[in-house]
Amino acid sequence: MTCLICNEKFDLGKQLSNHIKKIHNLDGKIYTIKYIQDDKKPQCLSCGNETRYTSFSFKKYCFDCSKIAMKEGGKSGGLFPAWNKGKTKENDLRLASQSLKIMGENNHFFGKRHTKESLEKISSNKRIDKNDFYERLKMRSDIAITIDYSSFIDRNQKNIKCKCQNCSHEFITSLSYIERKYKCPECHIRQPSFIGKEHRIETKEIIRKKVLLNKDSFEERTKQRTSEFTLLTSYENYFSRQKQYLQFQCNECNTINEKTLQAFERGSLCQKCFPNSSSRAELEIGDYIGSLGLIPKRNDRSIINPKELDIIVEDKKAAFKYDGL
Repeated sequence: MTCLICNEKFDLGKQLSNHIKKIHNLDGKIYTIKYIQDDKKPQCLSCGNETRYTSFSFKKYCFDCSKIAMKEGGKSGGLFPAWNKGKTKENDLRLASQSLKIMGENNHFFGKRHTKESLEKISSNKRIDKNDFYERLKMRSDIAITIDYSSFIDRNQKNIKCKCQNCSHEFITSLSYIERKYKCPECHIRQPSFIGKEHRIETKEIIRKKVLLNKDSFEERTKQRTSEFTLLTSYENYFSRQKQYLQFQCNECNTINEKTLQAFERGSLCQKCFPNSSSRAELEIGDYIGSLGLIPKRNDRSIINPKELDIIVEDKKAAFKYDGL
């Protein structure tokens, strides 16, 4: 990459960015507008406002219209997948060689710490200049901002006092949040983008297929308790693990029970054989306590009426409450 001011060349964009700040005393955004965009601020293709800046370039849309960009990216297939996705240094030579270069004593920072002076230098290098600071604050007309440049530390430090012009609510935020157009937390409650909308039939079908169990998995789960129940609902009529009631016939009393697949997997019992509605796990705990030579009392409501205690051992003055979750 070449500096368009002094023609000095650099291997990385970060090196060019540091050079512009230190040598030419310019912010990357201002440099991009002046020397790359021919002194023209790029405008949002949708609303005409200034677009978002990112590494010597500008986005097509502003922050408020970013959903349009996401929609376009989704239609075109989105970004290319990262070259290192799913790879590790164990199965990729490039990652392995990079790891060796910076591992242990090979790391130039090994055994060292920043001095107080170097930390201050890093902080001052990250700090934007005074003119740029006030220029960024002017972007927001919906809030009144009171801060002196001498109190400013960095973009992420929440020490900027703001007052909403709409409801007069005072709050403290950071320059980063101001730039990203975060609204007043009192009068602007962010609403989910899907309110009032509904999935199309085609979309619902895509979602259903993504969350639907395949036939092998469905049969494996429903066969876990074949000694207790016989499944009557076929896989062709199955569409949800949590929101659909499947029909199971009790092998003991032949009663047909309607249960979700989730409830069935968690041990839901036959409603006729076990009318007290105790869960399978709760019954196992009671049986275990009985096997210790103790006498458990089930489903008592006399002690903490109207609430219920699942198991009581009166001789030991102990009570148990089982939570299925």
